[in-house]
Amino acid sequence: MTTITGNISDLNVLVVDDSFDVLNILKNMLRNIGVNQIFTARDGKAALDFLGETDDADMVNLILCDLVMPRMTGVELLKQVRSVHPDIPFLIITGHAEIRHVQDAKTHGANAFLKKPVSMQELKKKLLAVARVVGHRR
Repeated sequence: MTTITGNISDLNVLVVDDSFDVLNILKNMLRNIGVNQIFTARDGKAALDFLGETDDADMVNLILCDLVMPRMTGVELLKQVRSVHPDIPFLIITGHAEIRHVQDAKTHGANAFLKKPVSMQELKKKLLAVARVVGHRR
């Protein structure tokens, strides 16, 4: 079992976005902030497959997910994740700030929202809050 101390470097982050460029930008931002373990998926289906393949419950302790994707939206992924892993913090990233999407994601348990383009300062602030919450659960 992974020990989480409340540090960003202890987070294991799954980034889900259908844009290869956005995935790379987010991976670089996460590395610059201090995250050491980063996994990626190009859509919600691939993210579910990845989560289903891992036996270690602590393999991923944060999901950073785009809202609008083909095959499976961020909210659809959130619903699926919550049914199996109800405690994994789930952050939605969106360029679409339509209130109905935000309300739908909140209803299904999204922990936070980041608006594209994501700033490194805002991402770090959200990750620090999540790291503290995850650290307290241990």
